[in-house]
Amino acid sequence: MLAASTSMGDLCMFYGLELPCDSDKTIGQWLAESLHRPPVEGDTAHLGKAEVSVRATEGNHILQVGIRIT
Repeated sequence: MLAASTSMGDLCMFYGLELPCDSDKTIGQWLAESLHRPPVEGDTAHLGKAEVSVRATEGNHILQVGIRIT
């Protein structure tokens, strides 16, 4: 699990993924925008060869995410 405050730049560099947005955006922000609705635990979005999932929320804010390389 990762903190949703992790930057997309750091995440993509570590996992060798193509950066889909501004590198300063957090993984939580990117995931919330990708869902197009309020996030709930278990929601997922694909980021290249990775599946990013919501692991913990507080209200409409994502706190932790999971990463699975497919």
